[in-house]
Amino acid sequence: MYYPILYEVQFQGVARSVAAFIGFLAGMLLNIVVTRFILKFASIPMPPFTLPDISYATSSDEPDLYLKSPLLRQMNFRRASLYYRDQLSYRSLFVTGSCTLLFLGMSFLFDNPMAWLIVCLFSCFLITLSVIDASTFILPDALTQPLLWLGLMLSALGHGVPVESAIFGAVSGYLSLWFLYWCLRFVIKKEGMGFGDFKLLAAIGAWSGWEALPAVCTLAALIGIFYAVVWGRFLRRGSLIPFGPALSISGLLIYISQRSDIVWLM
Repeated sequence: MYYPILYEVQFQGVARSVAAFIGFLAGMLLNIVVTRFILKFASIPMPPFTLPDISYATSSDEPDLYLKSPLLRQMNFRRASLYYRDQLSYRSLFVTGSCTLLFLGMSFLFDNPMAWLIVCLFSCFLITLSVIDASTFILPDALTQPLLWLGLMLSALGHGVPVESAIFGAVSGYLSLWFLYWCLRFVIKKEGMGFGDFKLLAAIGAWSGWEALPAVCTLAALIGIFYAVVWGRFLRRGSLIPFGPALSISGLLIYISQRSDIVWLM
C-alpha cells in the first residue's frame, strides 16, 4: 500500500517532524526502562529509586499533577543522579538522541507508516538492549524474549520474513552462538560470551530470517574487533567487551538493508 500524500513536499516536512517528536518521546520512555534495569543489575548499592512509589519532597511548590502521576515521578532522576549523575546524563542524552535520529532517519527510508513503525519498534528494543549490555554486561530475558516472540508474531501476520524463515532464524541464531560458546569453553576453558547473546541473535534471526544470519554475524564480528582494537585498548584495558551492541548494530543494519534499496548490505 502506498501513501501518495507523503510524497508532497509540504506534508513530508510535517511527517518527518512528527516522526522526530515521536522518537524523542520514545527515547524518554526508554530512559526509564534502561535506568530501571541498570539499577537492578548494578553491583554497587542501590540508590533510593524504588518505583513506582517514589515519595519525593511534598513541598507546596510541587504541582499536584506531578505528585499524583506515577509516570512523571518515574521520569524524575534527581535521587538517582546523586549516585549516577554523569552516567545518567550522558546515557539519557545518547538514548534520547539515538531514538530521535533513528525515527527521523527511518521516515526518509520508509514511506509506508506500518513499515516505519515496525522498524522503529525493532530499533527501540535494540537500543535499550545495547545500552543495558554496555553498562552491565547483561542482556535481560525480559527484553530479548519479547523481541523474539514479536518477530515471530509479525512474520505470522505477514509483516516480516516468511514464517519458516523466521522460525529457522530463531533456532539457528541461538544454536550457532551456543555451539561457539561450548567450543570456546572446551578449548580455552573460559566463557567467551553470555547466554543473553544467544537469545539476542535468536531474536534477530526471527526478525530477519535465517538467510541474514551469516551477514549479521560477520558484521557483528567486525564491529567487535574494531571496538576491541581501537576503543578497548585505550578506554577499558583488560576489561570485558559487551557483544550485544555489535549484534544490535549489525542486526538493525541488515534488517534495514533487506527492506530498503538505499541501504545495501545484502
